[in-house]
Amino acid sequence: NVLVFKAFADRVRPEQPVYALQAAGVDGKMEPDQTIEVMADRYLVAIRQVQSTGPYMLAGYSGGGVIAYEMARRLKQEGHGTSLLMLIDTLEPSQMRSPVTMLDRFRNMHRVRLYRYGDLPKVLWKYQLRPRIRKLLGVPDLPTMRTPLEAASDAVDVAYKNAQWAYNTPEFGVDVVVIRATDARMNFLRSGPSLGWSRFVKGRIQIIDVDAEHDFVFTEPSLSQLLNAFNLCVSTPAISPATTSAQLNEANDSSSDMVEQHVERAKLAKAS
Repeated sequence: NVLVFKAFADRVRPEQPVYALQAAGVDGKMEPDQTIEVMADRYLVAIRQVQSTGPYMLAGYSGGGVIAYEMARRLKQEGHGTSLLMLIDTLEPSQMRSPVTMLDRFRNMHRVRLYRYGDLPKVLWKYQLRPRIRKLLGVPDLPTMRTPLEAASDAVDVAYKNAQWAYNTPEFGVDVVVIRATDARMNFLRSGPSLGWSRFVKGRIQIIDVDAEHDFVFTEPSLSQLLNAFNLCVSTPAISPATTSAQLNEANDSSSDMVEQHVERAKLAKAS
């Protein structure tokens, strides 16, 4: 849920409020939204309760970046500007639908972290061999015990993945900052530096690498690199394409304690 962003929000400079948008359904009280367009509409209703007109600064992590992209597109259609659109390790949806080929693997194998090769037998067994063997033997999967909140989270995850799979990314004239985790899986690596967005973004794309695996972008050392990139984006009109990780590490970082969950404004206590 949105608490994954708390470490980030706590360290953004105090004059910069940060609001997080919670997906419908994670509390088990609502049905999950089924399309990226519906998700974007819901979030736009929420942000207008805080700020009725643009320009807006939007950032989305992982699949949330696809929703942020659609939000920015709709805002532009309504005459509202987006001063920042940051896609944090967000794979463009058509890259999900396109299978990874042997040529992709050959071209990008030198970029795969060595430890991933050591994990390969375990991954192949879990996701390829074991399911096929169970299917051949006619052995059903054992039921998984989940709490109501865990089941609700699972339902949101399935709904989002289906929505992202079905989303046909439209071309859009906007400047985008792409944050890219360097410890990446093959479907990310083969998608190029922009993670596939260069085909659709008809504006400037700035790419900033952070030293992390996808699931750990909001932990150190990636968190500090992400904060530095954000602060530079906010304080300057654009980051030079030549901006390096060393330069980003020199940027200041401080804190903020404002986070919004969905429509309600909920102030998060800083970690003690």
